[in-house]
Amino acid sequence: MSNEKRPRPDELVALARTYDTMARLIEDNTELKVRAESFERQSAILDSDNESLRQQIKRSKVERDHYFRAYTALTAQLDGVASSLINAIKSTQTQIYGGRRPVPDLETAKESIEPVPSVVKKGPQREERQPVAINLRTLAESISGRGHNGQDLA
Repeated sequence: MSNEKRPRPDELVALARTYDTMARLIEDNTELKVRAESFERQSAILDSDNESLRQQIKRSKVERDHYFRAYTALTAQLDGVASSLINAIKSTQTQIYGGRRPVPDLETAKESIEPVPSVVKKGPQREERQPVAINLRTLAESISGRGHNGQDLA
């Protein structure tokens, strides 16, 4: 007989259970590594998306500020043009009527009003409008009656 000791059946069962448990732990560890790598990739993608969104927000704020400044400048220019137009109208009325505005006869005014065409009653038709470019300096010069060098246009 040999000196080797044979394992008992209960030791073999315990060894088999330990082996199965270790195999499951190794499998679970591998699965967790795969999940962690996937999470890291998703996290990197989200960080990149987050950064691009932050840059887009910065660009949008710059554009918003630019458009606000343009709007403010345009509003100021339009106020100036409106003031010039009002002054030009007052000046023209003074020149034409000698400081007196004619008061229209109410009956004559009622007779001169035309009935509203049926097309207008239906409402506005959709049509594409082309943008109109206005040179505010030229408009202001024509209103004031002076050219860009201060010369009278008339």
